[in-house]
Amino acid sequence: MTINWFDFSKGGVILIVILILSFIGVALFFERLFYFLLVRHRVRKAYPELRKMMIQRRFVAISQWCATHSDPLSNVILKIVRTKELTISGEMKIDIVPIVDGEVSKLSLNLRSISSIASISPLLGLLGTVVGMIQIFNAIQFKGGLRYQTELAGGIGKALTTTVAGLVVAIALTICFNILREFEDRIADEIYSYSYELISLLRGVRVEKKGIKSIVREDANV
Repeated sequence: MTINWFDFSKGGVILIVILILSFIGVALFFERLFYFLLVRHRVRKAYPELRKMMIQRRFVAISQWCATHSDPLSNVILKIVRTKELTISGEMKIDIVPIVDGEVSKLSLNLRSISSIASISPLLGLLGTVVGMIQIFNAIQFKGGLRYQTELAGGIGKALTTTVAGLVVAIALTICFNILREFEDRIADEIYSYSYELISLLRGVRVEKKGIKSIVREDANV
């Protein structure tokens, strides 16, 4: 039997809900994808400028430059530079990890929504199939026996349409979600690395890359 995906009568209201959720999930995917590409571009553009000003110890210029840029790296450096507990000698009296974590966590916006749609789509499909099967068996009961085998087969096929639709949406959005998570992890790695290197210049010390990557891995595994 050929499935006509534009015949909504085969899946009823539940199929329409699944399709609406799929459109929302795809829209969120492209929104996050473009956002990640934009953030990565801005972070890579901001790093050399901030590093140059850090080496020159131009703190006022750093504060002004970061205030006019909205990328995560500039936001981290701006919060650190404006903190009064950072002394001139470079002694850090604040925990910089929550500041960096706070900016990195903003990357996860809408990812949970995509994951939720991917999770509930097959359940909605199963619900549509169960409802369809109940209607079929009720029809058999009223018509009496299995005299209408063609109608029974067609009804079962219609009932299974929602399950197929739910599985297709779940598989597609799961792939999209994993692509976004990979982008997120790589961008987070860059933000952590650049942030700790710039802060180390601000403090006059060097930060081992190994320690930075271990923090990133721990954050990705949460």
